[in-house]
Amino acid sequence: MRKKNQFTISGKTLPVKIYNGRPAVDVREICDATGGDNVLWDQSKKIWEAYVLDLPEGAISLEGSKDVMDPGVLGMGQHWGLPTEFPLGPIYGVEKGKVSLY
Repeated sequence: MRKKNQFTISGKTLPVKIYNGRPAVDVREICDATGGDNVLWDQSKKIWEAYVLDLPEGAISLEGSKDVMDPGVLGMGQHWGLPTEFPLGPIYGVEKGKVSLY
């Protein structure tokens, strides 16, 4: 039986709160439940948007950093990947806590 005040993701049950008459779950709790690496907020729009960086489990920084907010390579950001997939990739570009596309 499903409870209306709970949300389950990745096997973890998170509390649901009512916000402006609608059910909501804290994005940081979702990030933690899924093993996400970072949460950023874009408040530049009328509606706030959250961005969750969730690299594959076991991904490592090719520059040796453990912080997804480190600047990495000048003009390129950081490079992350799974050691089991080297040298062919994929390689994930991360700049200022967000996946970047080249």
